[in-house]
Amino acid sequence: MARRFDRFCFDPDDGRLSHVASGESVTVRPQVGRLLEAFLDQPGAVLGREHLCRKIWGEDAVVDFESGLAALIRELRQALKGLGGSEQLVETVPRRGYRLRVEAVEHATAPAANAEAGIKQSRVGWWWMFAVAMIFGLGLLFWFWSDRDSADSAVATSNPTLAILPFDVIGPPDQSPEASRRIQLLVADGLLAGLWQAELDGLVLIGRAALRPYEERSDQAAAVAKDLGVDLLIEGSLSSNDGQSWQVDARLLAMPGGTVLWSDQVEWDQAAQSSATEPARALVSGLADQWSELRER
Repeated sequence: MARRFDRFCFDPDDGRLSHVASGESVTVRPQVGRLLEAFLDQPGAVLGREHLCRKIWGEDAVVDFESGLAALIRELRQALKGLGGSEQLVETVPRRGYRLRVEAVEHATAPAANAEAGIKQSRVGWWWMFAVAMIFGLGLLFWFWSDRDSADSAVATSNPTLAILPFDVIGPPDQSPEASRRIQLLVADGLLAGLWQAELDGLVLIGRAALRPYEERSDQAAAVAKDLGVDLLIEGSLSSNDGQSWQVDARLLAMPGGTVLWSDQVEWDQAAQSSATEPARALVSGLADQWSELRER
């Protein structure tokens, strides 16, 4: 059952958040939907972080709750703002939690459901048979293109979430684990900072701290995508024969399938550039050049 609050209507069945007056809508991710439902269950009440995390991820999930919850709060505010609402509708209450600033929540029939009901009532006779045939044909097309569509939708969603996995380091034999780890962190932090500054349309970034619980897992990518609701991952490798001149390979993956959407390669002379700012900037620039095209697919 859809639920109406302030100037909005939310249907938990399909994740559609709609502006009642204009009819405009966006589809939010399941984690954002569960966050909004928790607020709608107790309108106007201050909800603690632990309570919200249980509502979103359950009792047993291994997640960096602070970073994950902050990202979902930000995404919900952006969805409300994108529909003409105020980000302040979701209020941060210092040292206590968050509150949805509405006085009441009403049950309502979702706008999309009303439209669908009207269409169904108007179909009679052979028009109904024609519609069934069309749906069957579209279903076959959807099945045929399902892999491609699932990859594209990860970028085309209203606010895709991206995380950067530690790059594989293939250095000289005498390179210590500490040196390899330092290289990994330099590149990851450089990419994160570069993407933050680039402000790619709709992109929500997950900080490195949220990924720490997953570093030793063999299913790291799948677990990060599932637990943190990540749509996109950047992975890659760093290879060098002398520990100074590095080849940096990066790939953008659509989750959960892992389809490669974009890849690039740059060179990094660590002797001349101790930080990874320049190679990270080059990679971000390459992704930014194709971001609009990826979003429009």
